[in-house]
Amino acid sequence: MEERPGFSKIWTVIGIAVAFAVLFVIILFVRQTYFYYRDIKQGKGVNPGQISRTKKLHPSVVAEIAQLKQLVSGTADVPFSGPASATHEVVEFVDFDCPNCLAMESQVRDLASQRPDVKITYRDYPILDLHPDAMDAAKAARCVWRQGDARTYWRFRETMLANQGKLNADNLRDFAGMLNLDLGRYDACVRDPSVEAQVNQSISVGENAGVEGTPTFFIDGIKVEGALPLELLDQQF
Repeated sequence: MEERPGFSKIWTVIGIAVAFAVLFVIILFVRQTYFYYRDIKQGKGVNPGQISRTKKLHPSVVAEIAQLKQLVSGTADVPFSGPASATHEVVEFVDFDCPNCLAMESQVRDLASQRPDVKITYRDYPILDLHPDAMDAAKAARCVWRQGDARTYWRFRETMLANQGKLNADNLRDFAGMLNLDLGRYDACVRDPSVEAQVNQSISVGENAGVEGTPTFFIDGIKVEGALPLELLDQQF
């Protein structure tokens, strides 16, 4: 059967155009998906309140959040406050010589007192290039946690944050003595290489989770950076 001249060529052009259109849509989708997942991991370009309140999430996004939550959650030796089996978990990466961490302290404390369904886990992220004493402060805090309870740790934490720029080893020991801790045990603890190893492991976890500065929070696995009002933190649940 004869076809009209040019008829076959027209359909060929249409087919090529459709193929290019489909390919363009696929490339655009893959690109947007890549940057969306990357932003979730890095905490950029994503409104955490919208994520936490969204009812329908793509399974891959849910999996990404769950992986981050599992990665940053504390182990038995990591300081925390609130019920160990709480419904929600807030993980804070902190540098005790960081001004923004000081600015957030009252917000974190209010959250702990107002939300009995929230466990707050404290992870070390000393930024030694900016705060040379931050490693000693992190080690001291862990040693206080080993001796005391959450209340003792919180008091020591508040004392360190209130004395930023003065967190040398001698002052840290004095702060521990003010809490009536066993200073012999404290001295042995801060010299224990395993304590610094735990701090370095916490830094490694933070780096793998995309932490770039302090304070950085993970609220049920969703990353939130910087000093934030209590209302915004509370809205994430």
